[in-house]
Amino acid sequence: TSNEINNDRFVIQCSNNGVDFFDIGVLLSSCSNGQSCQYKFRHLTPFNGMNFYRIKQIDKDGRSAFSAIAKLMFTKKTMDIKSNIVNNSVEVNYTGNNIEQLNFYNAVGALVFVTKISGSKLINLSFLPGGLYFIKNNQGDITRFVKQ
Repeated sequence: TSNEINNDRFVIQCSNNGVDFFDIGVLLSSCSNGQSCQYKFRHLTPFNGMNFYRIKQIDKDGRSAFSAIAKLMFTKKTMDIKSNIVNNSVEVNYTGNNIEQLNFYNAVGALVFVTKISGSKLINLSFLPGGLYFIKNNQGDITRFVKQ
């Protein structure tokens, strides 16, 4: 802020549609009248996709005003593996809501295996030779692992 006078707090608000906002945090004013201050806030659970943010500034007398709306795009990874070095199986964790197809590729990009997943799944890979592999899901997430 550049000049805080009679300020009590800032309420950070978020929306996934730019219309319906809800509070995600509060920062109390840390400046005396007329001083400038810097504040930091981190949203730990943003929506996947476009997020809309605004700040509601509330004075000590209860009056308030809203900032302009800022937009930020977040893309959450929906797939992860427990370990990137595996023996005969790989545990894949999928956080999406649908059944997801996983495509397994070898180091030269050839498709070697296809399976479907919902939630967490231990996938048998004993039939694959050792080497570097990539898993790609329908969302475009790619993760790699080495089979020993």
